[in-house]
Amino acid sequence: MEKKDIYIKQQNHTKLYILPKDQIVFESNLKEHNVPFYSDQDIQPFTDTGIRYFVLDSDRYKIDKLLKDKKIIASTETIPSYDYRDQKKIGTISIIVVSIVIILTLIILYL
Repeated sequence: MEKKDIYIKQQNHTKLYILPKDQIVFESNLKEHNVPFYSDQDIQPFTDTGIRYFVLDSDRYKIDKLLKDKKIIASTETIPSYDYRDQKKIGTISIIVVSIVIILTLIILYL
């Protein structure tokens, strides 16, 4: 986040919320493609729904392409989005743990 890019908030802009786990990849790609952005992470009270970024409307095409290429989940204030891939991982681990517990219980009952 560069303080000089606060001008973005006074122009036609879009607010994006990026999950903290994708912050480094998102910011480094924005800088790599010379896309100006502003993030008010320092004053944002909660980042569990995502870190707020302000980007120019004129750069939306570049940002859409970046999000698709890097498989980054982004949301807006009106369209919340969640990374369901994490939920799928948790569900898979839960099924494995329950299966192991059932198998161990059956083995103990058999002995």
